[in-house]
Amino acid sequence: MAEGTWVGLDVHARKVVAGVLDAGSGELRTLRAPTAIGKVKTDRRDAERLARLLRMGELVAVRVPEPHEEQARDLVRAREDARGELMRARHRLSKLLLRHGVVYDASAWTFAHDQWLRQKRRPGATRSTRRSSSSRLSRRSSRPWTGSSACVASRR
Repeated sequence: MAEGTWVGLDVHARKVVAGVLDAGSGELRTLRAPTAIGKVKTDRRDAERLARLLRMGELVAVRVPEPHEEQARDLVRAREDARGELMRARHRLSKLLLRHGVVYDASAWTFAHDQWLRQKRRPGATRSTRRSSSSRLSRRSSRPWTGSSACVASRR
């Protein structure tokens, strides 16, 4: 709803009426909810209600998307999922480093930050353990991280 739109709701024992007043155009729309007492839901009442909603402009046309549109939507969903996973992995890594007192003092997730991350090593870590998954690395460890002291700040 646009700014300046007023909505009112009138509730009684046997009916509910909603009124919408658009301040810009001054148009008043009312929408009555069907009453459940004494009325049986029928196809005719449904059709009349849909006709009233259509006349008031409250219904929006929908259609089944074409196959190429659905493929594009699938790509968008996959990209959003991948982006979310990337952000979760970044947060896990940054919080792991923070727990060990390793802080990067410049803008994170840049090329320079990537190079700095690649220089980080844990004492006693072998080549195979460095390639292990981040989920295994996210477990708490008492061993400190090492790296260039210019970018490492100790936690107090």
